[in-house]
Amino acid sequence: MQEEISERTIALGEKGTKFTADMLLRMMRSYLDFMKRTIENAAQKSKEDVIPHGKMTIEELVKQNKGATAMVIDDIKDWDEIAAKYGVDYAAVQAPVLDQEGNKIMKDGQPLMQYNVYFKAQDTEVITEAFKQYVTYEQRKAERLAARAKEKTDKQAQKVQKKAEKAQQKAQKKEQKMTKRRNHTNVKEMVKKNKERAAKHNRTLKEKNRSRGDRSL
Repeated sequence: MQEEISERTIALGEKGTKFTADMLLRMMRSYLDFMKRTIENAAQKSKEDVIPHGKMTIEELVKQNKGATAMVIDDIKDWDEIAAKYGVDYAAVQAPVLDQEGNKIMKDGQPLMQYNVYFKAQDTEVITEAFKQYVTYEQRKAERLAARAKEKTDKQAQKVQKKAEKAQQKAQKKEQKMTKRRNHTNVKEMVKKNKERAAKHNRTLKEKNRSRGDRSL
């Protein structure tokens, strides 16, 4: 009887131990899930609390509730560099250039694009200075491109001129060669004709002398 009670106690103890381990495992899993959710929520909240600066989306700019104004630029890469230099917060949206009738302006078969740049109304002064530098930079860039284009055009013109001069010199040499050949041919013909005239003259002279001799007899 005592042995039976002991065996039941041991069995209950084993079952109790297995049950406690399962509970502990579930509790640990639940705790880990809770910690994971807590960390993710904290990271998300921290991310939401951080105010973005520099280049951002329209949504991020509007969320700051600072008002927004806009301007139009052509080269976003140049603007990005200048805006970063001035610490400007802005959002850029690419859009096609439209004519007065609202139609897209095409270039090389593709719509001509520009950028609408939005920034906080309170940053107007900083934006103005940045935009001035952007305009100056774009003007100098256009001047450099125009100078390079002119240099390229001048080189092409010089190349065409040299080619024309070379062709003209070649034509002149050919003409001189042909003139020399014609002159040589003319000289040969003149010599031939002179020989023929001399021979004819000699024949005529002989005939005259023969005739005189015959008359003297």
